[in-house]
Amino acid sequence: MSVTNLGNTSSVIRVRPGVVEKRPHNYKTPQLQDSVATSFAVERQILEHLGDHPRIVRYLGQSPDDPRALLLGEASHSDLQTYLDKHPEPPPPGQALRWCRQAAEAVAYIHSRGVLHCDLRPANLLVERDAYQSDVDDADDADDHGASVVSLSLRLADFGGSVCSALSLDGGGLASTPFWHPVLGHTESVALDLFGLGSLMYVIFTARWPYKDTPGRPGTIEAREAYEALVDPLLLAEQYPRNVDCLPVGAVIRRCWTRGYATADEVVQDLAGVFVGETTRREVIRRG
Repeated sequence: MSVTNLGNTSSVIRVRPGVVEKRPHNYKTPQLQDSVATSFAVERQILEHLGDHPRIVRYLGQSPDDPRALLLGEASHSDLQTYLDKHPEPPPPGQALRWCRQAAEAVAYIHSRGVLHCDLRPANLLVERDAYQSDVDDADDADDHGASVVSLSLRLADFGGSVCSALSLDGGGLASTPFWHPVLGHTESVALDLFGLGSLMYVIFTARWPYKDTPGRPGTIEAREAYEALVDPLLLAEQYPRNVDCLPVGAVIRRCWTRGYATADEVVQDLAGVFVGETTRREVIRRG
């Protein structure tokens, strides 16, 4: 078995081809141990509640070795943040549009099931290969694995901090800047998820976090604090990145940021219109 991802509260370990085990870390502090246990219990119940869906991480049950651990479908290309870190140039517009639509579909689905994610950021979306293609028409449409990027899809994951009122579940998670707006406060809501979705779509199209000129997330605590000190006042003043209006989905992103949508279904509908106008014939053929 090999570790594929090491996080603050858990490790993701490959147990067999296509299957990983998400294991909680063990802590000496009872408070931390209880917090992580709650997070895993919430995630398990929410994944059971959501069931099988093409835009949600595949839940395969509890681990036979540790009842706290979760068996999940493995993402062939890790998470979206890691993928963009390895590919710092923005993806082709057709692929970016497809990913934006898939992210919105994921949010719309979980909301229809009464679930709020509460932490929509690139690291919480998985990048998964649909199918390898032996012939790639354009080298710009291939990643370093030799796969056509048009064949990569997103699945939403990491529900340990999520909320489902119908099941009386609250993982206590909350997004941070720039996937959270100060005016929304520290309470989970549909508006919080929709704002995060807007920032997520911005990252997908630009391969940059909003207001950040270089690839990747802030790499240190000091860099993170400096970034938040810069960005939070700009968000409060509704001063959004100037280049957003140059993006094919710029109007949709801006409407997410300015709380112009009531539901994620509305975002999905608007993105469907963008696909019709922006997708090339070749990409339509590829998607069938």
